[in-house]
Amino acid sequence: MDHGRQQGEIIVIGAGLGGLASAALLARSGAQVRVLDGAQKSGGRARSRLQEGFTLNVGPHALYRQGPAQQVLRELGIPLRGKVLAKIAGLRPWLSRVALNLSCDHLRRRKLQPYRGTFLPEPVSTERLRAGAHASDARYELLESSTFAFLLALEALRPKERAVLLLRDVFDYSVREAAEALALSEPNVKTLLHRARQRMAEYDKRRCMPSATLSKRTERAIKRFVLHLATDNVRGIEALLRDDVLELTDPGEFIAARKQIIGRDKVALFIRKVTRLAESHGKIGRMCVLHVNGMPALLSEVDPPRTDFAPRHLFVFDVDAHGRVDRIYAVLAAHKLAKLDVSGLRGVNRFEETIVRAVRFVIALLQRPEQRLSKHIQVHSRSRARPQDRS
Repeated sequence: MDHGRQQGEIIVIGAGLGGLASAALLARSGAQVRVLDGAQKSGGRARSRLQEGFTLNVGPHALYRQGPAQQVLRELGIPLRGKVLAKIAGLRPWLSRVALNLSCDHLRRRKLQPYRGTFLPEPVSTERLRAGAHASDARYELLESSTFAFLLALEALRPKERAVLLLRDVFDYSVREAAEALALSEPNVKTLLHRARQRMAEYDKRRCMPSATLSKRTERAIKRFVLHLATDNVRGIEALLRDDVLELTDPGEFIAARKQIIGRDKVALFIRKVTRLAESHGKIGRMCVLHVNGMPALLSEVDPPRTDFAPRHLFVFDVDAHGRVDRIYAVLAAHKLAKLDVSGLRGVNRFEETIVRAVRFVIALLQRPEQRLSKHIQVHSRSRARPQDRS
C-alpha cells in the first residue's frame, strides 16, 4: 500500500532525538520528510512522564558538552535547559551513600546466612584492579585493599566501621566528606575510624603491600611449592613453609576442608592428599600462574573423578620477607572462579611426567620411609569406606 506517499518523499522511522533531528535537517535542505513511530508521543526515550505526582525519566537525560548531539541541536536552534553534572551540589556524597548502604545490606545478609567452610573473597584480575587504581595519600592503596589478606582483615569490622575505614583510609575522603556520605556526625566518624584501626592492628603488623619485588618472590615460592609436592620432597616443603603456616579453604559446593589447617606438616599433607586423589584416578592436571587481587596465584584444573570433587582450585599465597609461605587461601567455589581467564592452563606432556616420576623415585630413595608424604596419605575412591569394609 502507498498510504499517500509522495514521489521522492523520505521516510524516517523513529521519532526519537536522532530521528527528529535527522528529519529536521532533511526538511531544512528542502526534502519531503515523513516521520513514523509506533508510540503515541514523539521524543523516544528523550522525554519524561508524570506518574502519581512524580516525574520519571523514560531514558537517559544527559549530553556531553560540545558533543555531536549538542552541536546538532544548536544548529537547529533548539535551546538546552539543564545543569552541568559536576556543579550539582551533593552528588558525590549521595552516590557514595547509596553504594555504601547497598554494600552494608549485602554484608549483613551474607553474615546472617550459614556458610559452608571459610568465606574467601572472589578473585579479581589484577589487570582490572590496576585500571581503576589512582594515586593518593591514603593509608592503604587501592591495590592493597583488594588483597585476600586485607579483605579477610575487614571481616572483623562491623558494617559502619568497614564503611568509614574504606572511605577514609582507602578512598582518602575527609572527615566531613565521610560524614556526609554516611549521614553521620563528624565525631561519630572519628570514633568509628579509631575502632576500625584498632581491629586492623593485627593486619598492619604483617601488611600485604603489592610490589614487583613481592610479586616475584611469591611467584618463585609458588613454583617451588608445586615442584616439591609433585616430587614428594618433604624437606623442600618444610623449608618453604613457615612453622605456623595457615591454610583456609572456601569449598563452595564441593567436598573440602571446612576448618582452617594450621602447621607445616598438616598443611603439606592435606594439599598432597588432594593432588594424590586426582592422580589415583589417572587424571593429569593443568596449571598456570595468574595474577589476582594484586598477587600471583596458582590455578589448577583437573577432570574431576567425582561430581563432588572441584574441577578447579585457586591457591593464593602470602609470602614473608624470607620467601616462606605464611598463608594459603584455596578457593574452590565454581561461581567465584567463573570469570577468571583460564587460557594459560597447560598440562604436563609425557616427557615432563617421566622426569617428575624419576625425580620422585630418587627423592624417595634418599628419604627415610617415615618422611615420605606418600606413607602418610591414604587415598580412597570414596570419601568413606563401605560398611562391609569396616572392621
